[in-house]
Amino acid sequence: MVEYPDGRCYAVAVVTRARSLARVQPAIDAFIGSAAAAAVGYLRAEAGLAAGSD
Repeated sequence: MVEYPDGRCYAVAVVTRARSLARVQPAIDAFIGSAAAAAVGYLRAEAGLAAGSD
């Protein structure tokens, strides 16, 4: 769950499938964060909310 200072909340889920079973995969973790941020950014843009509007 992501909550913005303006009070809006977003449930975010990103699912990946890795080729490796290594527990620590920084590149994949970074991608997950980027994908989640892009999804919420899209939802906020569709709602007419600027990225920095709080």
